[in-house]
Amino acid sequence: ASPIFQVRSEGEAVRLFVEHDGWTGSADNSAWFGGTRDNYFAGSLGIGTTDPGSSKLKVQGKLTVSAGEIQLDGAQQIVFTNSDTTNNLKLQLWDGYGLGINSQTLFYAANGNHSWRDTNGTNERMVLTTAANGGLTVKGTGNSSFAGSLGIGITGPSKKLHVESGELRVRASHNNADADIGAFYAQNLTQGIGIGYNRIEAIGSNTDQDINLIPKGNGELIVDGIVRAKDAFRPSTNDWEIARNGENLEIREPEESNKVWARFTDDESFHLIGTPNLLVDGEIRAGNSDIYFTKTNHNHTGIGNADGYAAIENAANHDALMILGRSGTSVGRQVKLWDYLKVHGSVSITNSLYVGSLPYRDDRNVQWDDSTKQICYDNSSARSKENIISLEDDFSKILTVEPKTYTRPNHPNRWEIGYIAEELHEIGLNKLVYYDQQGLPEAINYRKISMYLVEVIKDMAHKSSNYEQRINQLELQLNQLVSDD
Repeated sequence: ASPIFQVRSEGEAVRLFVEHDGWTGSADNSAWFGGTRDNYFAGSLGIGTTDPGSSKLKVQGKLTVSAGEIQLDGAQQIVFTNSDTTNNLKLQLWDGYGLGINSQTLFYAANGNHSWRDTNGTNERMVLTTAANGGLTVKGTGNSSFAGSLGIGITGPSKKLHVESGELRVRASHNNADADIGAFYAQNLTQGIGIGYNRIEAIGSNTDQDINLIPKGNGELIVDGIVRAKDAFRPSTNDWEIARNGENLEIREPEESNKVWARFTDDESFHLIGTPNLLVDGEIRAGNSDIYFTKTNHNHTGIGNADGYAAIENAANHDALMILGRSGTSVGRQVKLWDYLKVHGSVSITNSLYVGSLPYRDDRNVQWDDSTKQICYDNSSARSKENIISLEDDFSKILTVEPKTYTRPNHPNRWEIGYIAEELHEIGLNKLVYYDQQGLPEAINYRKISMYLVEVIKDMAHKSSNYEQRINQLELQLNQLVSDD
């Protein structure tokens, strides 16, 4: 339609049109500027409002800028004057994307992806991807840093990195056993701890560095598995170590040129080297195994090393296993055995035999054979005898023996009674005398004296019977003479 009103400058540089659409005064008519020169308003311009107020341009309604841009001079602002903070006031960039404020919270509206780019808007530097449940993924190949502390699961971290109510998991980018997965350094970088493929390693610029695992209080270091030492195991005191030497495992002293004290060999044996002492404050139990002292003529297996010393000795010069009793007692060396002792073999005693008590009963008597040094007993059965003949001796000689009373050496107050072996020997009662190895009379077989007395009594009984017969005959003769008178 032809304009109903038109203002034109020379060359049509400036043109003001009022459209004629139907009739003058119609609500459908519009006005516009045309031409090739710039247009301006000296005052303020209100669009959609008759009161632009203090604004140079006030638009009451929606403002659309097509194929262009809005430019602001430096230190200028785009200000939203609406004071309602609950209405999701937003500077929308495209299809819901933009910056806004809601409930005093500044928000950044995007559909998952957030990108930082170069000034050209094309080269991407870092991408943040968010999820509806609050998840965050950071993508990029550069380094990221936090000037302060970072808390995960906590708003007030107490360390540079603080993970609260959760676990920390690190998955390496490699499977290299010699490379670190995690590295922790001291401030001066001289020492630290590196955690690798399957190892914990000392790291840092120090040439030599220890690793200390220190339990707290009365706590313990517990390893649920096998502990292996590549070279040696050594305590912090550095006065001993356990180390492998070829096929052997040794206990040695580093400060004494690795002096070896003990060695486990590959034949499953344990050796004490030199002249060490093995001190055991407790029990030694062999279980189902044997304990061997392989030296066939060692000195002593000692029990104690001062007063009261005792020992077990495998003595080649005695051809026997010897038990040396406790020294320093009132009777010299002494060995005491409690409870029941059973010996499968013979027992030889070179000195005295002491018996604390014996039961009372009628039983066989025990005898000692000085020549064989055996304790035995005598029996009366013909089954154990050979060459049985009648004993012939002058049994009456036993009646000539005079009993004596006497004391023993070192026991002056103990009086005993008995016969003297030498006297029985002198009168020829040799069968009642025991002789020592030199053939000298030593003891009397008191039990056999009764045999001699029985023979004497039998002889006396025989004589008494004869006397009785003779007396009877004499009485008969006497009675006969009396009757004849």
